[in-house]
Amino acid sequence: RRIRGERTRRGLRVRDVADRVPCSENEVRRAELGYHTPSTRTLYRLAEAMGSTVHALLPEERDGEK
Repeated sequence: RRIRGERTRRGLRVRDVADRVPCSENEVRRAELGYHTPSTRTLYRLAEAMGSTVHALLPEERDGEK
């Protein structure tokens, strides 16, 4: 969900991000909804495509989780 939030906060469409990565729009949507865990490489590309950081796209740690 953090991926989608970052994308919409930056005013980007799914197509914009997919074109920049490059990957399919479906892959971006699946990652946003949590149906697909992107590879580390794709995660870095997603962050770069959105002008963001990988840290901003990762879920926050909960107490007791590492």
